[in-house]
Amino acid sequence: MQVTITGSNAHGVGYRTFLLNQDFNAGLQRFCARNLKRDELEQVIVRVEGASNQIESFGACIRKEHP
Repeated sequence: MQVTITGSNAHGVGYRTFLLNQDFNAGLQRFCARNLKRDELEQVIVRVEGASNQIESFGACIRKEHP
């Protein structure tokens, strides 16, 4: 699964740490997150790998919560 979080203030607010904690809680096997800047907007790109139920749990959590 790949998630892209985009906004004018997506960097420096703890998204990568927050997402890593959610990844750990969901029990996912792989996690990669990086910051990018495109068209003056900040992006956090996250890739995770795991079982479908773990991916669903991770996705539901990050749609409801944020740092």
